[in-house]
Amino acid sequence: KCKYYKKGKISACDQDSQMTSVTFHLKKGVNCPPTQVFQKPCSDTDMSDQGDNDVRGCKYDRNATWSECGKGVLSREKVMMLKEGQSSSCPPTRTKTVPCKRKKGKGKGKPGKPD
Repeated sequence: KCKYYKKGKISACDQDSQMTSVTFHLKKGVNCPPTQVFQKPCSDTDMSDQGDNDVRGCKYDRNATWSECGKGVLSREKVMMLKEGQSSSCPPTRTKTVPCKRKKGKGKGKPGKPD
């Protein structure tokens, strides 16, 4: 049986096919190819954004405050302002959105056992 290292070398995103390849090297095995190459779609960070959303090389103030997660709110966001001295081609703000995490019950003992 062929076994390959779990971490592979990822190539740059091919802009024409929007695919990237991952190369895994042989860990152990007999009569196995020395490498295996898999193709996968480029992730959002690999793909170049189009138009005004292109923020590569732009620096933003990451100390912005997150919005609150409340009842019925599924995600929270923060709006980061462009740092001074950045290119005028950079959008003035960048918004990051993450899902709200459900809070687990705190201070409750296991069912059937006293606290």
